[in-house]
Amino acid sequence: MGRVYLFSFAAYAASIVDDAPFNADQLLGAANQLEMEVILHVTTLAFLALAVREAGRGRIAPWAGFLTLVAFVVASLDDFPSLRVIRYLRHHHWYLLDISIHLASIIVFYFAVRRALRESEAAARPGVPSQPA
Repeated sequence: MGRVYLFSFAAYAASIVDDAPFNADQLLGAANQLEMEVILHVTTLAFLALAVREAGRGRIAPWAGFLTLVAFVVASLDDFPSLRVIRYLRHHHWYLLDISIHLASIIVFYFAVRRALRESEAAARPGVPSQPA
């Protein structure tokens, strides 16, 4: 379970660095902002997937994978400036937006990890179906 926590922490650390109010160029010395955004998003998604796979003992259950993708999209919501509400909150209330988005993402991700754990425990018990009929 310790590796699940480690991968989860790494995923959200990358997500928070990506959402900082300062430019990623200033923090990491990236030559291109778009490249840095892509790298941080891929890193976030990879660590979320690793955490769910670790919780599922080597496999990702379909529902756990779906919830992980939802958690990733929610964590990345502030990168959709075409939404008027997101643009307003990002400009005027960045901390409120960031805390709300990441808290919602963590809640969804908790259910993904919980589902992966339940699926792996059900698969370990012989004679018990992993999916309800």
